[in-house]
This record gives sequence, structure tokens and C-alpha cells, in this order.
Amino acid sequence: AIYYGTGSGLKPLRRLAGQISQRSPNSLEPVSSGKVPYEEIEPLTESLNELLQRLAQTLESEQRITANAAHELQTPLAAIKTEVQLCQRRVGDEETRAMLGRISERVDRASHTIKQLLTLARLEPETNLEGEPLPLRELVEEVLVELGHISRDRQLQVQLDAPTSGIVQGDREALLILLRNLVGNALQNTPEGGQVAIAIASRADGTRLEIRNDCDPMDEAEAARVGERFYRRPGNSYRGAGLGLSIAGRVASLHRATLACHYLPEHQVFSVLLGFEC
Repeated sequence: AIYYGTGSGLKPLRRLAGQISQRSPNSLEPVSSGKVPYEEIEPLTESLNELLQRLAQTLESEQRITANAAHELQTPLAAIKTEVQLCQRRVGDEETRAMLGRISERVDRASHTIKQLLTLARLEPETNLEGEPLPLRELVEEVLVELGHISRDRQLQVQLDAPTSGIVQGDREALLILLRNLVGNALQNTPEGGQVAIAIASRADGTRLEIRNDCDPMDEAEAARVGERFYRRPGNSYRGAGLGLSIAGRVASLHRATLACHYLPEHQVFSVLLGFEC
């Protein structure tokens, strides 16, 4: 009788625990007080609801700060870039022009870093992405057109092998962010005149995207650090901030996709594999 009585008495508590455990990580709505079984538990649910409310206010405040930071940081950088360009036009000394050019490159790198940090901040919460069927091949083609100037300037040979459209479930804008970072990294880190190969394949377990690009030799320690935030290979002149793969990995996880990077020393090729489940 004691055993069954205790079990019956704790049932409402187990229901309350189940209600909390089944909530998604980004759900900050108050716990329903109507399901609280005892008066003794009511102060606990009230404290929990107050905590959830404070967390919601904190997240909203961080989002406002992020949006304000985007404007406050990018506007002066754009003004600095304009002033530098005006000075370049008026200065006749080649050494001074070269110095101003380096300043302009650093401004571009700072602006790019800010954009990447803001993108990462927006993706950091466990956001529920409203998915829809999307043709992966068309998204890749759109990104290749958008970044075509990089391949032209660096005289790269870009090959797209996509016999299938590769339908995936996901958010269009988020997937474009993912592909821009992956394809952009491949184009920027390929030596001039090198090759970039992109392949899309549909399999029984889902759709797979592979990006391979020629790569300068790297040792095992360096290859292991490629995916770290803010890591940039020594001697890399690209203005990136070392956040591209981190952002791509974040978007992939939000789509329940897998992202793996490998350096193939026998071919001096860097490979990125992106797998989407059915």
C-alpha cells in the first residue's frame, strides 16, 4: 500500500518533469501552473517561470545589442574605406598608395569579420528553422554565380558534378549562408590556377555534397585546427576571420546534417563532406 500510494502521489510530479523535459531548448514560455499538483510545488514553478522570463528578456536584449552593433560598427568602417579610397586617388606617391591599399584591405577584413560574427550570433540559439523541400543543385549554382568573380580573378577551374537536383529539407537563407562559406573557403584557399570540384549525390540514406579543392601542404596538427574558430592558416592573405567552417557547422547542425573536413595528403586536396538525412 505504501509503495503504490507513493507511486500514485509522485505521478503528478513526473508529469510536470516530463512537461519540462519535452520542451525545446528555445522554448521560454512559462510552465503551466494548472498542472502543478501540490501547493508545496507552486513556489518552485513560480521561481522557474521567473527564471524563464529573465532569460527571455536577456536573449531579446542580446539580439537588440547585436543589431545595434551591426550598424554602429559597419557604418564607420564604410566611412573609413571611402576616405582611404579618396586619399588613394589624390596621392601620387606609389609607396603611399600601397600603404593606403593595405589599410583598405584591413578595413575590408574587419568589416567581413563583423558580418561573420553577427551571422554566428544569430545562429547560436537553438532556432527552429522552418524547412521546405529545396533543390541543393540550384542553391550551389546560385552561390557559384554570386562568387564567380573570385574564381575568375584567381583563374580557378570550377567543376560541378550534379546529375541529381538533390532535394533537401531546410531553410533557404540558412542553407545559402552555409554554401557561401563552404564554397567561398574552397575558392579562397585554392592556389591560383588550381581546381575546385563540387559533387552532389543522392543516396538511400540521404543527399551528400562534397567540395574538393587543391590545397597547399599542411601537417596533421594544422589540419586538425582548420575547423577552429578564428583560426587562419599562416601566410593566408584572404581577408576571412576564420569563422566560415564554424558557421557552416552551426547551420548544418540546425538542419540535422553532418559536416566533416579532411585533408588528403596524397593528393594535396582538402575535402568537405556535407550529408543530409532523408
